[in-house]
Amino acid sequence: MRFLSVFVLSLFSIAAAAQDGPAKLLVLRVASNRLSPQDLTELTGQVTAKLSKYPNYQLLPVPSEDPMDMLVDAGCVELDSGCLATIGKQRGADRVLYTEVTEKAGRYQILLRFVDVKTKETQSPEGEAETQQKAGQAMAGAIEKVLGPEPVKEPALSRVEISSEPLGAEVYLDGEFVGLTPVSLKLKAGSYGVKLVKVGYQGMAFPLVVEE
Repeated sequence: MRFLSVFVLSLFSIAAAAQDGPAKLLVLRVASNRLSPQDLTELTGQVTAKLSKYPNYQLLPVPSEDPMDMLVDAGCVELDSGCLATIGKQRGADRVLYTEVTEKAGRYQILLRFVDVKTKETQSPEGEAETQQKAGQAMAGAIEKVLGPEPVKEPALSRVEISSEPLGAEVYLDGEFVGLTPVSLKLKAGSYGVKLVKVGYQGMAFPLVVEE
């Protein structure tokens, strides 16, 4: 019986489709009428940690200044959408996020202002927390109202091309028929069993390891 010659022609990662660069997002320090500077620093960190999970945004350094001081420096009368857009433009941002936490009757109200620097379009999701400790969760929920749930990272795929001499051999991947040689497969990282079969030739089986 004759033998098949098998070739794994190429194995390489499939590049992600080209996309526009991430929007530059300026996150201002969380403001509050009751919370201490230490608490505000912690909440600001929770906001940036949440936003860092969205690859469509590049986080700019959080300004050390209080948002109200930035208002004065920008020549604004109030911290409205126009003022936030001005602050964002001065800092080279595409978007600005301002977060305010107010305490009333023992409950914490969360208000976000997500401003497009160019258009001044504003989204203002709200949230509420029963305790100060849950304010971070409420802010994360408000962020998702604008940006949606945290993106799930898609597993990287690699292309594996399998050929044989002669061509036309049946190719089985983990026991499932995937085509006749030559075949091109897109596979996740992992170990697979490959088998080639062709009438008149001795079949061939071998392991295939796809690395990340």
